[in-house]
Amino acid sequence: MVNAYYPKSADEALRIRHAHPGAQLVCGGTDAMVRKVPAEDVILLGSAADLKDVTREKDGRLLIGAAATYAQLLRNPLLPDILHRCITGIASPAVRSAGTIAGNVCNAPPAGDTLPVLYILDAQAVIGRAAEDGTCVFRREPVPEFIKGVRKIDLAPDEIVTGISLDLPSYADMNHRYYEKVGARKAEAISKVSFAACARTASGAGEDGAPAGTIEAFRVSFGSVGVSALRFPDLEREICGMTVREAAGKRELLLSRYMERIHPISDQRSTAEYRGQVCRNLLGTFLDSLADFP
Repeated sequence: MVNAYYPKSADEALRIRHAHPGAQLVCGGTDAMVRKVPAEDVILLGSAADLKDVTREKDGRLLIGAAATYAQLLRNPLLPDILHRCITGIASPAVRSAGTIAGNVCNAPPAGDTLPVLYILDAQAVIGRAAEDGTCVFRREPVPEFIKGVRKIDLAPDEIVTGISLDLPSYADMNHRYYEKVGARKAEAISKVSFAACARTASGAGEDGAPAGTIEAFRVSFGSVGVSALRFPDLEREICGMTVREAAGKRELLLSRYMERIHPISDQRSTAEYRGQVCRNLLGTFLDSLADFP
């Protein structure tokens, strides 16, 4: 027998989770139906109205509720352009009407379409739990740290991810933005490789008097080539401070440094060699695009 719970709010969901630790959490259910995970207690988060909210936080970050569907987000003017482009390529309209970003994060699949974008947006998982006295407490964890491996996340049996928070203020300053998904088809295909990137180049005197064309910020992330998306902040820091001309002169070196870190696998969708070459090509294309600074 399955006990199904339909909370009307996030707080009610957290209290039910506290009373039934380890209960199966279901929102859109697009992955739960496929995996057929057996559960005695199921909490259906889609019934909680406030988990569908998309709001600006006091510090300017964008908080996407755990039950906000992809289709709902595509209609929201607050959604950053790179995430909008990513979502339009996810599955089919039917799946986008049910699936959620929080679900993509919590399922922690190697080919999760939104993960490379979330990584460069410095996304945080907002995680709640109900205390013994019934009050609800929350913590935040960067998505790259929250995902521990394939289908593995840092979530206690009495916790629920209530939302995903995006760093919109820093992204708004990026004057170079790029996203690409490579699959067997243009639609309804699992990624062979996905790539998200953004950068800021100085158009005049940049920070600390940097000359025009100085790379002031640089973020890239690769999907479907590891147990989760890949991002290398130390390599990004090495590129920051270079001028576009300097980066162009070191193009092959920079590509090699990245490719030393990326070790794709071969599976039914593609080969390691193909994935590696695509990663190199996409990064090279983005580096080349920086020459078109304002």
